Amino acid sequence: MKLFFAVVVDLAEFVWGFLRPKKSETKLLELSPVVDKDQEPVRLETVKLLETEKNSSATNPKLLPAVSQNKEDDLAATPISLSPETEKSPVVNNPIGYQVTAFCIDDATRVLQRPLVAFDTMVGVLPYGTKVNLLTYEGRFALIEHATVSGWVPKDNLVLKAEDIYPTFRHGECYLSDHSETVKMRRCTKDEFLGQELFLPLQSNELVSYRLKEAGLTLPGTTERPRLPGRWHELWRGKRGVVMGLSPRTGAVMEGYNDTYEPFLAYVKAVAPTETITIETVGLTEDGVYEELVWPKSKWVEYRPVFISFS
Repeated sequence: MKLFFAVVVDLAEFVWGFLRPKKSETKLLELSPVVDKDQEPVRLETVKLLETEKNSSATNPKLLPAVSQNKEDDLAATPISLSPETEKSPVVNNPIGYQVTAFCIDDATRVLQRPLVAFDTMVGVLPYGTKVNLLTYEGRFALIEHATVSGWVPKDNLVLKAEDIYPTFRHGECYLSDHSETVKMRRCTKDEFLGQELFLPLQSNELVSYRLKEAGLTLPGTTERPRLPGRWHELWRGKRGVVMGLSPRTGAVMEGYNDTYEPFLAYVKAVAPTETITIETVGLTEDGVYEELVWPKSKWVEYRPVFISFS
């Protein structure tokens, strides 16, 4: 009888255990018996929250993070952080990286050995309008390179635009002593004719002298003064490197006489095969007025010109 009762009980437990829903398995967090003093204790609410998030991600595919099929894209999107030992510090004074041309705007730009003003560190002086290569900046100084000297100059002594240094003349405009273009030209020539000091409008001998200097030519040395129009063929006759003639040449100085037989100077910009010339002059019709003229041979021969070429 006891044996029969034991079989019935065992059968009932088997059937009941099969029909009863299984309890969800819960993973227990095993804590190490050694607890770090600085470690914050794990709270029970935190453990439950972690388990809930894990189960939610497993059952809800919408909560799963998007995974790219391209592993290279995943690697490219992952930011790479350099360690403090290998991370490059920002460069404060970057080299410009390409050749930049600058111009000295001061009458006497001092070139220093180092980017600071210290006793006996000046290595040269560059005049107004000097063209230099700009290499880099450091503080209020700039490192420049020139054919004669290299070093550091104040940044404020440099400009990057040529029009801020060299004059630009327009046909029919009057250039008095206070005109910005007149001032630029006289600074380029160091006011060798003293026109700026005497408050004179732009003169033709100043203009042609500037054009010659711009072409890399200089007037032969002479102590005779003044070098006024009408005297140039006398001052430079027989000088070395000077050629005079009655035929126009590009880059030559034209000395002639206007309708009232007043002498004038002009710079020959171009000569056509037909001997039509393009000249620029100032003061031909009115003091200080700049003109750029195109004369055929039948026109310019009326001014009885002499063409003076310098080399």
